[in-house]
Amino acid sequence: MGNPDLESESLIAYELGYRIEASKHVSFDIAAYYNQYDGVLDYGPLAYSPNPSQPYSQFSTTEENMTTGDTFGAEFSAHWDVTDHWHLTANYAWLNMRFPSYSIAYHSGPEHQAQLRSTLDLPCNLELNGAVSFVDRVDASTLTGKIDIPSYVRLDVGLVWHATKNLELGIWGQNLAEDHHAEYTSYKTALITEIPRSVMGRITWHF
Repeated sequence: MGNPDLESESLIAYELGYRIEASKHVSFDIAAYYNQYDGVLDYGPLAYSPNPSQPYSQFSTTEENMTTGDTFGAEFSAHWDVTDHWHLTANYAWLNMRFPSYSIAYHSGPEHQAQLRSTLDLPCNLELNGAVSFVDRVDASTLTGKIDIPSYVRLDVGLVWHATKNLELGIWGQNLAEDHHAEYTSYKTALITEIPRSVMGRITWHF
């Protein structure tokens, strides 16, 4: 049910970061943050409406500015130019969320995430890209309560051809580590959408 009295959520964010260039080819970034949320949108209590004339019953709820909470965490990134043609980037993120256990925002994000990306320049104007990512488990909300989304590892590999100064042609294999996995849920349904293994083609024109 709609709610005409909804207001915007409010956020006060504190961030602090530092960058270190250890050498011409190696650099590091580290950042920490603390966020305070107020008036976060959440679903109110379910209202039960029996319908004797139909073989089903009706439930309704409204969104309300009813939740406060905070998050804090840190992010780390490192970049290394192994050679003039090979570049590596590593990232790690840690997130701690403190919301009421009834809230949709409670544990709505993974606590740990990490990624390693590689870019390699090949002959004939080809570029080989690869990334392997780790995403921690999530205790997520659904229509029927809480559900555990297991941690997963994602592998993407792509080959790009710089045909001209303006034209790029690329093909990517995504989620190659497994044929499908769950990443998120919805409070409006108990069904979980799983992300499949896929192949993507891309044409890019720069002007």
